[in-house]
Amino acid sequence: MYSVIRPDLSALEATSIDFPVSVKVEDGVLILRWSPFPNSDVCWIYGAESDPSFVPGIEPNYENKIAKLPPSITFWASKEGIGDLNSNWTYLVTTLVWRRLEIGKSTHIGELDFDCDIMSEFPHD
Repeated sequence: MYSVIRPDLSALEATSIDFPVSVKVEDGVLILRWSPFPNSDVCWIYGAESDPSFVPGIEPNYENKIAKLPPSITFWASKEGIGDLNSNWTYLVTTLVWRRLEIGKSTHIGELDFDCDIMSEFPHD
């Protein structure tokens, strides 16, 4: 729960809630999509390579923040690491009011590439 004092000195209390974001890969591009979030004035996209549980920086320098979008934009796309076994990216989308108060946050999502051999042994008659 957050308490924020508005410029007109009125108080606002808000709790960050789940922010559903879908992910899919189309033609070698990872696409994140979401529905508009009520009262939001900005969405921030955070991302990290090879760190699926990264913590987004919320203080100035905003560690791992890679994009800032107006609320009218409800998707984001990247070719980063797609199909590369050595580069797995994880993303997190947050929505904010007053450009600083987080009111919605997605789960960590991304595209992971794995190299594996599947071997099986079957009994022979």
